Amino acid sequence: MRGLARFCAGLRGWRRAVLAVLLGAGTSLAFAPFFLLPLLVVGFTGLAWLLDGARRAPAAFLVGWCFGFGHFIVGLYWIGHAFLVDADRFAWLLPFAVSLLPAGLAVFAGLVTLIVHLVGGGRWRRIAALALAWTLAEWFRAH
Repeated sequence: MRGLARFCAGLRGWRRAVLAVLLGAGTSLAFAPFFLLPLLVVGFTGLAWLLDGARRAPAAFLVGWCFGFGHFIVGLYWIGHAFLVDADRFAWLLPFAVSLLPAGLAVFAGLVTLIVHLVGGGRWRRIAALALAWTLAEWFRAH
């Protein structure tokens, strides 16, 4: 496990972004209709490891944003179906809806990882900060 944690923390650039998107997408599969709950553990563990490698605040935000984008683009796939009800009129809006809405919602995840980065401290403190900040972000997003 330590080798995998070091590998994730050592990723830079597009490789880190792609892994964050994939981990976020995997967490969406833990919810209905798939219910693959272990993917939540995998996804958030990977997110924590990626954050271990974020040396500066913008990098921490970007990791969270990418994670959130993957999470929401998979989790909100169903919104695209509404544009196909009257496809002759609204199908052209489909790419915008299924990409821009997740991109905007991903800002919440980016703010969560930014907060975790700013809190700093030991591993358990950051894990607690991640759990608390994610919970609060979900509450704010719901309201």
